Amino acid sequence: MSFLFIFYLVHVIVADYFPPEQIHINLGLTPDEMVFNWLTWDYPIQTNSFVLIGESPQPSSFMMNISGEATLFTDCGSQKVNRTIHVVKVNGLKASQKYYYQVGDLYNGYSTVYSFTTGPDSSTLQSTLPHNFIFYGDMGTTNTQAAGPATQMVLNGDINAVFHVGDMAYNMYENNGTTGDQFMRDITVMAANAPYMVAMGNHEAYYNFSHYTQRFRGQPLPSSDDGNVPQTIWTQSGPCPNNWFYSFNYGLVHFISISSEIYFDFPWLAPIQYQWLENDLKEANKNRSNAPWVIAYHHRPLYCTGTGSECEDQASTMRQGVKVNGSYQYSLEDVYYKYGVDFVYNGHVHNYERVFDTYKGQTDQKTTDMTATTYLVNGDAGNREGHHAINTTYKPTWSAYRTTTYSFSRFSVYNSTHIHLQQITADSELPAKDQGNVFDDVWFIQNKHGPFSQTEIREREGEAERIETITYDPYKEYGIPMKVAPEHDELTVPFVSDDKEDYRGIEGVYF
Repeated sequence: MSFLFIFYLVHVIVADYFPPEQIHINLGLTPDEMVFNWLTWDYPIQTNSFVLIGESPQPSSFMMNISGEATLFTDCGSQKVNRTIHVVKVNGLKASQKYYYQVGDLYNGYSTVYSFTTGPDSSTLQSTLPHNFIFYGDMGTTNTQAAGPATQMVLNGDINAVFHVGDMAYNMYENNGTTGDQFMRDITVMAANAPYMVAMGNHEAYYNFSHYTQRFRGQPLPSSDDGNVPQTIWTQSGPCPNNWFYSFNYGLVHFISISSEIYFDFPWLAPIQYQWLENDLKEANKNRSNAPWVIAYHHRPLYCTGTGSECEDQASTMRQGVKVNGSYQYSLEDVYYKYGVDFVYNGHVHNYERVFDTYKGQTDQKTTDMTATTYLVNGDAGNREGHHAINTTYKPTWSAYRTTTYSFSRFSVYNSTHIHLQQITADSELPAKDQGNVFDDVWFIQNKHGPFSQTEIREREGEAERIETITYDPYKEYGIPMKVAPEHDELTVPFVSDDKEDYRGIEGVYF
């Protein structure tokens, strides 16, 4: 009897203890802001949202104690699992300062100590260059190739932020959301020590992007000077902060995250996002003396040479926009060219491809003083599906380098004119000697930033002048069978109007 009583008592105590987990941070809109995110398992909400911060690693020295908000997220799966999402925004931090922190509360306990370094301001900018960023897309909980080496780079202390351009966990909603929980645990060491910035992919679409939107509630909100840009977005799990498109500055770069999925699943939002994007780019061009580089990131690419629909119909939609009254509108390619977006990072296609400066299929094949946007497809960080095959018979002038190697980018901003890209092998299926190798190493030099529409693309003429596409197939080289990702039949919701209510009853729309 006494044993049963003790067992029951211990069970109650353990069940009432809700420590923080799945910790990740993200940048705010200004260098003095950092946003802290984590999850607990209490329902109804009993935990508090506190961040303790200091400039030395001893918790006893943490002088800042900042509170935030806790929000209940009820999964839409069969078990209706409840999760509590915590978000704390901390302002007033010193620029380019290393901080140490813990999250949680006194009763339920605090996390282990993590650290981060804030972004620069004008007084610290030059002394902190280069700024190093990691980019990748399409990383799951199995066959997770890039997570290990990317995490080690973060722990080495010279990575300023990590960018995940969509498709996470494969898939966050599965098993009543426990696959998403595992993914968030897998990236914790990386994402708790460096800002983790995200864009939504097609694999986040379930329950109207509930898991993406809820789990990354702390990402920046889109600017809305005129009040016409929604600050909340609807998901099947309820309204959430609008983290589907946003922008921010870091050092010499203006970063823009948009949703490629709006073009396929939420066409009524295409006019809103596009107008916001154009307004944002107008403002960014006014500030190019301070942030000369403009980099956009979203999931689906505009240019690629894979064999599936990802590089055919889907890429065409990303370039041209949606059809409105018989003509295409909201073209991303046009707006990127018009306002001089330097680079666009994408995932979706499970390989790596670097595209020269390109507009309307024409290119100068430049990496110095580029005359159009440079596109980078980086969707092979590792997941259960495998690779997308490359159409090796198709060698357009705009395709510079392509490979099926699992990999990720180290993208370093040295100054207002020079950027260094290194594409790094992270592929356990290849020999150990290949791991960590840089297979695409490029310096980009841009001496004049601004709208590309003021320049003229001159297609290279003659075979002697053309730079041939480099195709690297390590699996063929080593005689290793390559797992090829399956084809996905994806429904595209046609544009009807910019009124959400007009879409009720249309196949593929759920509300």
